[in-house]
Amino acid sequence: MENFSEIFPHGNRLRRAFTLAEVLITLGIIGVVAALTIPSLVANHQEKATVSQLKKAYSTMSNALVLAMNEHGTVDQWGLTASGAGSDITGAANFYEKISPYLVVLNDCKNKGGCFYDGYYNTLGTKKEQFAGTASNFYTFTLTDGTAIAIWTTQSSTCTNDASAICAVLFVDINGKKKPNTTGRDGFWFRVRNNRIVPYGTTDEEFQSCAYIDGTYPSRTCTAWVLYNENLDYMHCKGLSWDGKKKCK
Repeated sequence: MENFSEIFPHGNRLRRAFTLAEVLITLGIIGVVAALTIPSLVANHQEKATVSQLKKAYSTMSNALVLAMNEHGTVDQWGLTASGAGSDITGAANFYEKISPYLVVLNDCKNKGGCFYDGYYNTLGTKKEQFAGTASNFYTFTLTDGTAIAIWTTQSSTCTNDASAICAVLFVDINGKKKPNTTGRDGFWFRVRNNRIVPYGTTDEEFQSCAYIDGTYPSRTCTAWVLYNENLDYMHCKGLSWDGKKKCK
């Protein structure tokens, strides 16, 4: 028979175990570290998801516009009229009619409400966004992925074949009615020129009115930053610019 002392050289002496107090202290430290880091990780994940969803919406609308132009010509040839007050959304409805066959639409809400959050949007500053979900001069609809889109069209005299002309404006909420319903976070603005869709905020001059530069602005001009720099760091630090710092760190 094998020698007991060779198998257990220290005899039957037990090693010292952690006390209950030590275990609780350790768990407490882990909890504190988790409380400090998990919210940051979640926020970072949400911002990356926002970038991805906005890129998808931009690509979807841009591709649909190209296909619509192949059939109907450039936007300045669509005979758009201004979307006015009241129930006059003729121009926006015309734009939707041209582009909708190339989109997978879930709900066509026209200007009756139901596709967007029913109220004024918050901003990253102190103002409320002037777009409301029930604004009667916006033609609204949702895609099957949950993206809500609103169309507002300009006067036909404004929509010309000039590359800088503006034919329409799009407001996109990447998650529809869901919170936070805030421009610069889930709500983003685009211009429609005669042959393409352009995000707001493509120049430093425009970007200055985004978020932390001056909190009184309605954060409409954050869109291009999210698409091209792939972050929402304007919510976290100052001093960002197209010709300078592109991230907080």
